[in-house]
Amino acid sequence: MATRVSSIRTLVFFALIAAGTTTAFTEGVERTAQAGAVTGVATPINLDNANSSTIDFKLTLDTHSVPLTFTTSTDALLSDGKQLVAASKWTGGRGGHHVSGTLSFPLGELRNARDLILTLRIGGNAAELKFQWTDLQRLARK
Repeated sequence: MATRVSSIRTLVFFALIAAGTTTAFTEGVERTAQAGAVTGVATPINLDNANSSTIDFKLTLDTHSVPLTFTTSTDALLSDGKQLVAASKWTGGRGGHHVSGTLSFPLGELRNARDLILTLRIGGNAAELKFQWTDLQRLARK
């Protein structure tokens, strides 16, 4: 019986991955966006931390055509549909064709946001990536 339960859990886990919903098994929900030759993957990493003063995203960018550069204060923006907030910190690489790191935004008025849209303008507007999350309170409880 224990083997059957384990097999069912494994099947559910892979079904959630195939559906793009792995919230029960990760800290956040990974989103992928593509614009031109740039592909990005963003994952919120601290939605369940009520004491955090920032919203942080693990971010990976890949391309083989444009420089992966952006200015934190003007090219990395987070919105709840009403307010727009510029990123406050980037801890990752700059330039090149493969970049990863953590992108942070001040929490402030976004603390009770239900939905978020992360917008990145890459390489002087060569590409604009948009990542969207809905029903954040449900995701943070998982």
